[in-house]
Amino acid sequence: MAEVTGLTAERMLEIEAASVVSGAVDGTGELILTRHDASTIDAGHVLGTAGAKGDQGIRGLQGIDGIQGIQGIQGIQGIQGVAPGVTVINNGDLNTKTTKGSYYGTTMTNTPHGNAGSWWVDVTTSGALTRQVAVEQDQAHPTTWTRTKNTGGTWSAWIWTGGGLPDPFIYNPGTTNVITATAWASVYGNVASITNRFPMTVDITLQGWMNCAAGVGDLRVSIATDGSNVNAAPALGWGSSLYQATSAAQANAGSSAVKIKLDFVKGTTNIMVHAYKVGTISTSFNYGILEVSPYKYLDG
Repeated sequence: MAEVTGLTAERMLEIEAASVVSGAVDGTGELILTRHDASTIDAGHVLGTAGAKGDQGIRGLQGIDGIQGIQGIQGIQGIQGVAPGVTVINNGDLNTKTTKGSYYGTTMTNTPHGNAGSWWVDVTTSGALTRQVAVEQDQAHPTTWTRTKNTGGTWSAWIWTGGGLPDPFIYNPGTTNVITATAWASVYGNVASITNRFPMTVDITLQGWMNCAAGVGDLRVSIATDGSNVNAAPALGWGSSLYQATSAAQANAGSSAVKIKLDFVKGTTNIMVHAYKVGTISTSFNYGILEVSPYKYLDG
């Protein structure tokens, strides 16, 4: 006959209370076990000594550069100072500047052709000889001038050495023009105005087709400045004008050209083309071209 051994409820509770339900290592390296009934058991030291330091890891990849910031606003440009060694001589008389050095002034006297404005002047000396070089400072295209003072104490005229000439001008209307006037009269009106800061020499070329019908007479065409024909200017005469004559039996025509040099005063000069005919014949000046080319500024 079989024999059965059992546990009482009290014994079973005792076994449950003594069962380990968790464990943890405290700060001193001891393993602490916790029973079901919350009591603890110190199971001894379980934390080993620190191990050797491990090898350094591989360096990571460099990060992507950040976006460049917006450029700051540019500061205002400072005022240009006077160059070292330059003497400021407002209202100065250039005739008295004979000491070697550089000078600057806004209202000087005895400048080239008496022109006001800002000038830089460089003075050099060699024995008894004094040399001045003057440059305009308040023009988009400044001019440069030179003069010398001789041993007798007399300044030479200012000599233009470059810069500042007005741009060339070409007038080419491409028209035919019947000439009926019997005294000098304008063909096109005012075709060019040249404004110059100093007296200057100008090259002017006039060309065109001169046409005269059969009969007795001729056609004359001239460059004119401010209403005056250049053939009236000294040393120019009729050689400065275009001339075409005809005979009673046959018409006459041909292309003609003339080139002259004129001296313009300081200021504005108006340039025109004048023409007139002699006799009762029909005349015309066709396809005229007027070219104006500033050549040089005059000494002064």
